Amino acid sequence: MAIDRLSSYLKEANTHIERLKDVLSRLNKLYPLTVEKFNNLNSYEKDMLDTLAFRFAKLQDLIGSKIFREFLNKLFYPVEDKSFLEILKEI
Repeated sequence: MAIDRLSSYLKEANTHIERLKDVLSRLNKLYPLTVEKFNNLNSYEKDMLDTLAFRFAKLQDLIGSKIFREFLNKLFYPVEDKSFLEILKEI
């Protein structure tokens, strides 16, 4: 059962990664992003930056709260009722 959850989480992570790649390729012309460029963004570019931040945050949360825990669980490492920080301190 755990491997099914892990596969599901990895599939979700891949969706976020693919969307991040798409957004980054569209915003490539903005980098390096300066204050002047930022102040001249159109609404589409602002939406793309919002999407970038949102997807990155979702991916980061998914890795920390689900994938990492499920991976440790698969290795029979006790993660129940422990915060992410507690787990990192023990490893």
